[in-house]
Amino acid sequence: MVTEKIPTERGAESLGGTTCDLSASVYDIAAVSLVPGPQQDSCVQWLVHHRATDAAWGPPVTVNWYDAYLSTYSAAVAMRNAGRLELADRAVAALPAWFPLCRAV
Repeated sequence: MVTEKIPTERGAESLGGTTCDLSASVYDIAAVSLVPGPQQDSCVQWLVHHRATDAAWGPPVTVNWYDAYLSTYSAAVAMRNAGRLELADRAVAALPAWFPLCRAV
């Protein structure tokens, strides 16, 4: 899990300090990458760097197929939006093969 320290302003006292732990989520980063702005490139780079496999994001399908499916699908949408079509297509192509695994869990 990737955890980053995020400085807090208001309410830091209730959190017991001046920082709080937030773990980055593939789904969240992919969603933010769809919003036009200067963050787009860094979000896409984060997604590329944090792939679980060549065509998947999130936990292994055998551990949590639902999270793996949503993470991979949202990252594929982000990749397509960023013009990284080959990576997006590989991710989407991998998804149908996961359904037999999710029925067995």
